[in-house]
Amino acid sequence: MFSLYHLDDLAKEASKGIARLNSDILRALGKRVALAQSGGFDRFLLLTEVDREADELFLKILKELDRSTATAGEVFSQAAKLFYESTNKFYAAKGLTQIPIEQQRAIVNFVNATASNTKNTFMNLSNTAAIGFRVMDLDGTVKYNGFKTHYHNLVDQAIAEVATGNRDYSSAIRNALKQTADSGIRVIDYESGYSRRLDSALRQNVLDGVKDIAHEVSMRTGEEFGADGVEIDAHNYCAEDHLPYQGRQFTNKEFEDIQNSLPRQFGQWNCRHTYYPIILGLSEPLYTEDERQAMIAQSTEKIEFEGKQYTRYEATQLQRRIETSVRQSKDRAIIAKASGDDLTRRAEQLRINQLKQKYSEITNTFKTPPALDRMSVSGFRAVKDMRQFAEKNLVGLVTKNNIVIKQVGDHFAERLIRRGVSLEDILDAIANPISIGKTRIDDKGLSQQIIGVRATINMNPETGKLITVWKTGKRDLRKYGK
Repeated sequence: MFSLYHLDDLAKEASKGIARLNSDILRALGKRVALAQSGGFDRFLLLTEVDREADELFLKILKELDRSTATAGEVFSQAAKLFYESTNKFYAAKGLTQIPIEQQRAIVNFVNATASNTKNTFMNLSNTAAIGFRVMDLDGTVKYNGFKTHYHNLVDQAIAEVATGNRDYSSAIRNALKQTADSGIRVIDYESGYSRRLDSALRQNVLDGVKDIAHEVSMRTGEEFGADGVEIDAHNYCAEDHLPYQGRQFTNKEFEDIQNSLPRQFGQWNCRHTYYPIILGLSEPLYTEDERQAMIAQSTEKIEFEGKQYTRYEATQLQRRIETSVRQSKDRAIIAKASGDDLTRRAEQLRINQLKQKYSEITNTFKTPPALDRMSVSGFRAVKDMRQFAEKNLVGLVTKNNIVIKQVGDHFAERLIRRGVSLEDILDAIANPISIGKTRIDDKGLSQQIIGVRATINMNPETGKLITVWKTGKRDLRKYGK
């Protein structure tokens, strides 16, 4: 039987080109920021070139939308045909001949209209302000910049940093690049204040279109062969609101009452269920009661994870959030690599590795299927993470008080990037400390500070583990005559 659950791959195929283009744009913008940070340019000429490049990239977006919406039309036609053919047995049971779908003018017109609406929705975004980026002001206010405006402003911000004599990656530039990556190319509705990533919007539009087509075909064919009931399909890891009904047959009136009673109706709000017209008493249920009860038990059983109880459905939602976070970090890593910010790239790789580890633990604990393809981002290349990078350069070194560095903690690696401390600053603190503090003990264990001119290290002198790091403050510099 036809199932919407497996059409996700088709929807992703339709939006794949936009997702790939998103990575290309992040990479191009990162390279422009790197050039601006280098200082070797004429500001007017660079910004002129940036504006030209933004125009070219925007045209690529429009061309890709044209291709993607054409692919969406093919998906709609394929879905309509599959669903239509799945009802053939009901026509046969009533002694009716099911005509080819091409002769079903009402259905064909509906499919064509859905495809046309999808195309028009996205091709009407030719105004550069309707596609852009979501950013946040210093006061925390969310605002939306049109594509070309944001492209121009970000490079100009990097130029301004250089003009002040700052050629290192400031927190302002890092934050701007991070926000750009987190935003991605977005569809922006200025009146409502709503925005959504363009690839996600296209994918969801395709899924919604397929659902609408499935239900239209369901209604039309049901009327033709005299359907008097509805069957709802079933799947594992079902949400609680739909769990009592999935896999069951109902009269048309019963199903109507169920739909009206549910805040989230079947087929709406990311629901993966489909429902089919049937002939009660003739249509054998797709699922036995034992199979239904097994699904209910699997979906509602509580399992402990990290001190909390979750159902398997809730575990799949944890998986979806981690998949989104991994893609987010990969986008950040792409723009960081292009802009020459190796520290951020490695910090994001550390986050990716940590997220993947948790993902694996969830999968093993709940026995839910992994969806590693949901973590993929076009153009991303893994690198040694910040902890691995720091270990390679720091493990084995000996401090001035003869402590061998044996381990780099994850927190230490994260603080490197968050606090803007360079590896060179750490090496200098180890080789030329201006002070070595007394060993302290608290509920977390032993710790000792090694204070350098530019960095202060906190480590465990017993285990040789680097715990955290920060920039040496002015107070300490004055205290030790620096």
